[in-house]
Amino acid sequence: MKILIIGTGAVASVISRLLSKEKTIERIVCASRNLNKARQFIVPRGKISLRQLDASKISDIVAAASGMNLIINASLSVYNEKILESALAAGVNYQDLCSHLADLKTPEQLKFHEPFRRAGLVGMINTGVSPGITNLLARNAVDRLERVDEIKIRTIEEQTADELVFSWSPKETFDEITAPPLIYDHGRYRFTKLFGDPEDFDFPAPFGTRRVISIYGDEISTLPRYIKVKKVTYKSCGSDLEAAKSLYALVRSDPKAKLPPLPTPGQMIRMIREGRIKNAFFLSVVDVVGKKTGRKVKIRSVAKYPDIKQISRIIPGATYLSYPTGSAAAAFTSCFSKIKTGGIYPPEALPAAIRRDILHRLKFSGAILQNRVSVIG
Repeated sequence: MKILIIGTGAVASVISRLLSKEKTIERIVCASRNLNKARQFIVPRGKISLRQLDASKISDIVAAASGMNLIINASLSVYNEKILESALAAGVNYQDLCSHLADLKTPEQLKFHEPFRRAGLVGMINTGVSPGITNLLARNAVDRLERVDEIKIRTIEEQTADELVFSWSPKETFDEITAPPLIYDHGRYRFTKLFGDPEDFDFPAPFGTRRVISIYGDEISTLPRYIKVKKVTYKSCGSDLEAAKSLYALVRSDPKAKLPPLPTPGQMIRMIREGRIKNAFFLSVVDVVGKKTGRKVKIRSVAKYPDIKQISRIIPGATYLSYPTGSAAAAFTSCFSKIKTGGIYPPEALPAAIRRDILHRLKFSGAILQNRVSVIG
């Protein structure tokens, strides 16, 4: 397989390094407008090369996609539609990490389902950890139930550092913390208050009970479209979320405030070595409540990813979010050839066997997946 990755940041760096180890991958071209900046994240060697490209220009993308089998958008989600159009024009499959959601409800990628199906092309969307792995865990639990009442997605984003350190695209982070959270409730979408709806949520040991609050989660825009469910919510907690709240207040008071850049791998290595970043981790819990054999049950699925100290031993310079996101995306990519019918697929729309294979591959990156069923009524 020959792959064009659009984007040369922290996540693209992880994806390219992991996929370059796959025997079935022949070539990986990482494309960006600024190659000097790209070289701070990606070292061209072996199967990996760099190419200059403007992701806002379909002609640039189509030219770069010539002879490729897959385009992965690892840049800003605002480019999803242009890259999807380019993939169609070039006759190349497509993958991305999250939706842009201009109206905050409708994933823009889904309108390409029929054109992709007719062309015999496959598009896998939202293939990170959240959205992505959380969608898979939700669907796997749903398939074990006769009726689904509620899906709760709860996450911890924890980073202990001496300063504000972005572990994800500052632009995507800012979009997330300024968007009103989406809720699906009894057949309709509605928005709720940002950082509102506080809830004391019981995370697995050793994390214990923590106060979570509503933020935007892409999962809610797709799950109810493929799963019959009454309610879906997304809430989070952790020191990085508290930092995001402070950042939100700063930008509201000073719209011209400059966001700190995403640190390069070299800067990350120095900050960890100097003790400026003590530790960081990401955890997700998906609770699905419904009926099974006439009893009310809760299926809890937990995904715990390597912390920053463990990540530093695997891919030095990756962040506690870029590593799991890149690992998840690479696991999805590795299963691409198993999808035999064209169309656009969010994770929960994939066949069960492919979902299982993706989760199995994810474990090789150090993710710990746990599942527990409890009777609650």
